[in-house]
Amino acid sequence: MIHRSYEVPSGEAKVFQNHGSGSFAPFVTFGKEFGDKWHYLQTTGYYLPVKSSQGSSFLYNSLHVDRQLFGWLYPLAELNWFWYTAGGNRLPSAIGEGDGLLNLGTRGQAGAHLVTAAFGAKALLNKNFTLGAAFEVPLSNRRDILNQRLTVELIARY
Repeated sequence: MIHRSYEVPSGEAKVFQNHGSGSFAPFVTFGKEFGDKWHYLQTTGYYLPVKSSQGSSFLYNSLHVDRQLFGWLYPLAELNWFWYTAGGNRLPSAIGEGDGLLNLGTRGQAGAHLVTAAFGAKALLNKNFTLGAAFEVPLSNRRDILNQRLTVELIARY
């Protein structure tokens, strides 16, 4: 499925948010159940700031595999890749980039690659709530602002 989104500039400038005129992020997603309760998801896209000087541009690819256990638990693994095609001019190159979490607009990013892996699980608490957590680490020599990251989410459906 082909998607496109526009990220509105928002947040506090002093924490590296609300810079520029926003960004576009067209992306493609694909998902497939296979075998006995295995799931594969892939998202590939391109992040492009409206004003190239205000943010970095990058191509990204995320591969996700999980397996349903006990009907409610989904252990998962992910592999993520970021390829920077251009940098902005807001910060010096020594700072690094925001690995997709933040777009710092760092100079000299063209050609840089970042590869990460994440391992975790999601649990279906009931028909309305899902709780998940994943621990992510860089696999490439490049780390940007990422050394290690724990992500926790609670999804509510209504």
